[in-house]
Amino acid sequence: MSATNPRNQRYMRLFAYLPLALHPEAKDVLLICYGCGVTADALLHGLNVKRLDIVDISREVFHLADFYSGINYSNPLRDPRVRAIVQDGRFFLQASPQQYDIITGEPPPPKVAGSVNLYTEESFH
Repeated sequence: MSATNPRNQRYMRLFAYLPLALHPEAKDVLLICYGCGVTADALLHGLNVKRLDIVDISREVFHLADFYSGINYSNPLRDPRVRAIVQDGRFFLQASPQQYDIITGEPPPPKVAGSVNLYTEESFH
């Protein structure tokens, strides 16, 4: 998890706005790692997004969503288009038959120890 302050929101929102800019007609979206929900909130601003599945390994992260606050932020789990799934993201992708127009994530910032593996070419593939 990171934070919902404007500085931290900037990079988290890019994980939504960049894919939406490249694929503006996306309807079905998958977000791996809920974090503070900033990326999920940004994805819901996609004009054509009809469904947002969010996968996180921690049930507690979803339970804490109402406690996050920030400028230009609302709890995306309250949106009827959202489905929260407690599971490992990689396992979910391997086991799910669902096809998505966009798959993105809300990884911790690159400066956080150990998060470098989430910014590899393999991870983005």
